[in-house]
Amino acid sequence: MNTDLQKTTETPMRSKPWIFVVVAYVFVMHLAIGGLVIKGDYVAKLDNKISMLSTHDRYANRMLAGKQTTALLGDSITWVLGDAPNAINYAVSGEVTQGLINTLPTLNLAVDRIFLMIGINDIWIGKQGLHGRLAEIDALLPAGVPVVWSGITPTNDFRIDPEEVQAANEEIKRLCAKRPRCSYLDTWEILAKDGKQIPEYFLADGVHLSASGYDRWIDALPPAAN
Repeated sequence: MNTDLQKTTETPMRSKPWIFVVVAYVFVMHLAIGGLVIKGDYVAKLDNKISMLSTHDRYANRMLAGKQTTALLGDSITWVLGDAPNAINYAVSGEVTQGLINTLPTLNLAVDRIFLMIGINDIWIGKQGLHGRLAEIDALLPAGVPVVWSGITPTNDFRIDPEEVQAANEEIKRLCAKRPRCSYLDTWEILAKDGKQIPEYFLADGVHLSASGYDRWIDALPPAAN
């Protein structure tokens, strides 16, 4: 009887260290997750996504004058322009030039105007051969349809080389100059100063446009489209 009683009274004493182990484990995991959140800048990315979704569909009606039908081509920056009764938004978040090359032959481009901006994601992932793919896109665009080709926007992301962006924009400008009825929009002229992006025009990630950035970009479109 005494032995059983001793075992009964000792059992809780043995279990107590496990409580401390569990608490310590939970504490360490919280620290690790917190570190990942800070290191990965997930808070800023979540804020960017919320901002993009909240402004989606706000701009298409503003940029499309009159009864012109417009096809929108590009990545997430163009996707945020949204939809309008006289617009077809073919933009895809994360789109790269090869993706657009693959889908262009399947799209309905019997429209009055095409708006295009593409290339930033190619530079972001370090994909070589961008200039050649831009030329392929130019060749796939229907002849006779006016094109507003926007240059790649200035960025503040260490993964995106501004010199590569400028070189790509020079190629876009060259292709547009050779194309009948093509207007090139210099985004650096309206969204940057002294070679650096104007912070108020961009979200926290330094890549996507803020609401004021979209306003500035769209306000510059009519002269480029003339």
